[in-house]
Amino acid sequence: MRVAFRLLAAVCLVALVSRRAAAFASLDWRALAGDAPVIFVGELHGDRLLKEELIDGLDELKAAGVTHLALEIDDDLQPALDRLEPSVFSYMIDGRGVSELARAARAAGIQLVALDVPRAERAALLEAVCAAKPRCLRANQGADDPDQLAARDARMARSLAELARRPGVRVLAYVGAYHARSQPAILSRDYGVDARAYIGLRDRRGSLASQLQGADPDGGSRGTLEAMLAAAGRAREAGLAGSGGVLPADRERDGVDGYLVLPGSLDQGEGK
Repeated sequence: MRVAFRLLAAVCLVALVSRRAAAFASLDWRALAGDAPVIFVGELHGDRLLKEELIDGLDELKAAGVTHLALEIDDDLQPALDRLEPSVFSYMIDGRGVSELARAARAAGIQLVALDVPRAERAALLEAVCAAKPRCLRANQGADDPDQLAARDARMARSLAELARRPGVRVLAYVGAYHARSQPAILSRDYGVDARAYIGLRDRRGSLASQLQGADPDGGSRGTLEAMLAAAGRAREAGLAGSGGVLPADRERDGVDGYLVLPGSLDQGEGK
């Protein structure tokens, strides 16, 4: 009986992994990326399903020309990231998932890049922006203050532009959804670097509406949450909640080229 149970569990696990791989590998990354040297995939931090599907799709991404994986990790930690030290991921939401993605990318021959502004510099940025306005969002080291976010985006976009201008380089930037919406415009406007951008949609049991309700009215994340909530509704109307797929987006309205809907990432109806 015990052997039969273990065999059944193994078969179910293989089926689950195969389903996830098929769901993500079916995306035509060459078409999604176009000729852009930078491809953004944005997540709501903690989205384990999106990272698992990315891991399953790394070979296809490599075939599509991706040479570097840029992560939202402080850039002064690059030497530690190169060594894949566990401490690099310990402070992150779902650090284990990011670590697994980084290790899988390394195994696939994709170089790792620490992209974000170091925390000490973020603190200095926050003090500078707070000195120039009457209300400053200091919670979580100012993580949702729009002016500090804009300064971080400018720095990260500059680093991506410098990297993307190297011959033969194509970068997959796996960052938060806010950064995936804002940085493509900076790359185009300030550096003449083209980028494609996609956000992984995740909305179960009304999670997006709940996060939006709790977001500060002046916070930088509010617009991203509003765009994702609207996109989740359109994805359900398009029948993508069950099967998954790519929901096209309008760059002017959404800031991205599309939303990645993975099987199991959306409830069939809002608030379920």
